[in-house]
Amino acid sequence: MAILLRQVVIHELVKEQHEPIQPSNVKKKTLPADNPTIQKLVEGIVDLYGKKNNSAQYGVFETGDARGNFPDAFEGYKGAEENEDNFIEATKVAMTQLYLKAADKPTASGGYILFADYVQNDVRYFLSAMVKQKPGYKITGALKVEDLEYIDLSRLHQAAKVNFAKYEEFAAADEVEQLDINYLSFVSPQNNKATAGYFITAFGCKAGAPSAKATEAVVKESVAFFNANDTLSEHSAELSKKLYEYLDNKQGENQPAKLSEIEHIAREFFSADEADNLAEELVAHLNSDEIGVPSEFSVNKTRLHKMTHIVYKGDDFQLTLDKDDIGQDAGSRFYYDGNRLVINELPDEFKDMLDEHFG
Repeated sequence: MAILLRQVVIHELVKEQHEPIQPSNVKKKTLPADNPTIQKLVEGIVDLYGKKNNSAQYGVFETGDARGNFPDAFEGYKGAEENEDNFIEATKVAMTQLYLKAADKPTASGGYILFADYVQNDVRYFLSAMVKQKPGYKITGALKVEDLEYIDLSRLHQAAKVNFAKYEEFAAADEVEQLDINYLSFVSPQNNKATAGYFITAFGCKAGAPSAKATEAVVKESVAFFNANDTLSEHSAELSKKLYEYLDNKQGENQPAKLSEIEHIAREFFSADEADNLAEELVAHLNSDEIGVPSEFSVNKTRLHKMTHIVYKGDDFQLTLDKDDIGQDAGSRFYYDGNRLVINELPDEFKDMLDEHFG
């Protein structure tokens, strides 16, 4: 998808695994944002963000000792005049933080660090992404525009992205409202969190806890995805049931729900020839900025119960009914005919209580 590129620069973090870190190659000037090669590179990175194997975790900046200097640098850049110097200065702060964090990780490796200020779908973002060279190519000396074709766009190694609009929304919200607002996201390899973590900590990222929002969205949006596809719509009710069972099990086990496992559930309904494409589309949809389901999240017990039950609390009586047990046919456990609610198959214990009352 096309983007409006405002500022872009690529620095180099010089670090080989198990070797001492070297001085970073920090550029003094931005790259030409209107250059087609540069635009294609940034669009390629943006397109990878949130896709399968590059799923994003959502969050906010740290507030304590782990915050570092970048969040304040971003705040200063956001409020400053938009120009090359202010952009470069913000990226220099980020590079210093990356250097300090990577230096303490013997197994960490460096790479090219792309910074971009861009607009997509009328939303402005500040992107930081680590990219590597394609196998078989070696970029030496100054990184030139013509060298960008040698950047490997098959996957993101590490990345962080700040949504300007949500950042402002968070700043204007009260403490309760802030719990459901995540203005930044980050991508980090799941198979090597210890090594990859330096990138995330360098930017002062902290995973948020939008458990209620994610718990609801993962079911609602997965069902919507199925309903929008003619071959999948007939399976949306069964998918919903399986997702509720999955979330309930995860909540009971006090384990996080994972997009990779939700994808596996959805794949049961995909045809073999479309499975990979549909799975990638579903994960990208759920993990997008618009929907905001992170790669992992804690299941919100209260929200899950609200989604699966009808709860009524009046002055004279209270009812909590499982939605799956309510129907408009006489054989339903809770039969509703528009005026009356009939309870079939009363539990023995409840019948004993009623017999005792009327006995």
